[in-house]
Amino acid sequence: MTTERVEIAILGASGYTGAELLRLLAS
Repeated sequence: MTTERVEIAILGASGYTGAELLRLLAS
């Protein structure tokens, strides 16, 4: 696993979490 893939995974996870938080706040 390259560092680049790790960064993408972290970005994806944080992006998903951020979307969930926004959805919860908006509801």
